[in-house]
Amino acid sequence: MNELNKNLVNKVIMYGFNYEHNFIDKIWGNNIANHLQSKFSSIYNRKGASAAFFLFYTELDNTNKDLLIDYINLKK
Repeated sequence: MNELNKNLVNKVIMYGFNYEHNFIDKIWGNNIANHLQSKFSSIYNRKGASAAFFLFYTELDNTNKDLLIDYINLKK
């Protein structure tokens, strides 16, 4: 794995433990945000804060995973 990929994986993992409370609105900011927020909240209530992010990620389709990864990658 090259350094760029390693850095991106690290950023995603670290973000998963330190995500913003409104990251869904910031990324999707449209009607799908309500659906995704509901999904995230359900996981959060069952599994807790850190597990929620990673389980939420696994339930996204590839297009929405890409949006999330791009958002995280562009953060400083």
